[in-house]
Amino acid sequence: PLVVDVDPAGFEQVVLNLVFNARDAMVSGGKLVLRTMPSQLDPTHVDWSAELAPGRYATLIVSDDGVGMPREVRRRVFEPFFTTKAPGKGTG
Repeated sequence: PLVVDVDPAGFEQVVLNLVFNARDAMVSGGKLVLRTMPSQLDPTHVDWSAELAPGRYATLIVSDDGVGMPREVRRRVFEPFFTTKAPGKGTG
């Protein structure tokens, strides 16, 4: 088994945002899949992040068959306060 060290509230918020965004992107219904798997990161995989060290990690994979994101949204997706939601319509 793979044990993870996460902030439970922060992880819950991330997963909920991903699920709600997927729901909103599947306007005519669809399929949402959440999977976990172990990953092994070597130094070539972690060059882009000073916060990750090589080693064993748990990976969460979220996929849906919604409409997808336009390029301009994909560019900003990791900005902390970026949202495509209208004011009062939620977060994420």
